[in-house]
Order: sequence, then structure tokens, then C-alpha cells
Amino acid sequence: MLEKARKRSGEFIHDEARAIKHKLSDAAASIKNKASGFTDPADPTTRTIREIKKKSREHPGHSDEMGNNFCFINS
Repeated sequence: MLEKARKRSGEFIHDEARAIKHKLSDAAASIKNKASGFTDPADPTTRTIREIKKKSREHPGHSDEMGNNFCFINS
């Protein structure tokens, strides 16, 4: 009985570790895609730095001490 409990707890830990590994892998792929400029058209929350800078130039707002424009746009 004790051996069965150890085996089940080991399987549970293994399953949890596998789930965490997949979540980390998905998060890493998402970060890599966003860093490379890839945006998922189905996900409206992904925006590249290039898109943000373009929108900033189209709608000039304030600029910081380095001359970078930034504005707050609800999109």
C-alpha cells in the first residue's frame, strides 16, 4: 500500500513537472516570437516595437529627454 502511494505521488509530480515544462516552453516561444517581430493576427494584444513607434510618429504626443515621441492611444 505504501509502495502504491509512493508510485502515485511520483506519477503526480512527473505530470505536474511535464505541465510546467510545456507552459514554460510556450511562454519562451511567445517571447521569442514577439522579440523577432512576429505578431499573431488572431491576438490583438501583440504589437511589435515597430508598430508602436509608427503609431507614435503618426500621433505625435510628448517626447522624452532623448527625443523619443510617445503618446497614449487607446487602440
